[in-house]
Amino acid sequence: MRKALPHDPYATAVMDALASEALLDHAGSWTEYASDNGIVMLMEVVISLDGDRARAADWDHGVTLLWNQIEGWTWGPGDRDGRLQYVKPLVDSSLVPDPADVVRAAEILLTDETTDRLPVTGTTRPAPATIPPQIQELLDEVADEQGEEDVPTEETLRALAAYTGG
Repeated sequence: MRKALPHDPYATAVMDALASEALLDHAGSWTEYASDNGIVMLMEVVISLDGDRARAADWDHGVTLLWNQIEGWTWGPGDRDGRLQYVKPLVDSSLVPDPADVVRAAEILLTDETTDRLPVTGTTRPAPATIPPQIQELLDEVADEQGEEDVPTEETLRALAAYTGG
């Protein structure tokens, strides 16, 4: 069993919200906290939208939603080789927007004839009064590194804490 990642509760909340609207492809969705280059640690979420709904909306090779603590939510259409053709902003105004905002943006991708209404404006849930131990550990770890591009900010970690049930 893999260790829970600091952003798993948030990713689960987003995936549950998408699944409740039949927008999610569970098999093509995952989270990771890793380094691509040995230096930058990224909290990442990758979500594939429902393939049938994507094809019905003329996204022949699917649509993927992406999240990390630097860029927030983005999206991209797939190509026949399984790569993304391009990546564009999905939700703005918040790095950790409410899952309902992600659902609203996904619905635009799968129902509108255009993506002109993207990115949607996101709202952030208030952080809990007590920060859960897993998030506090990260806050303590990054305290000396604040301001560096790859380090999750205290604001982002506190926003993620809103989904931990702590």
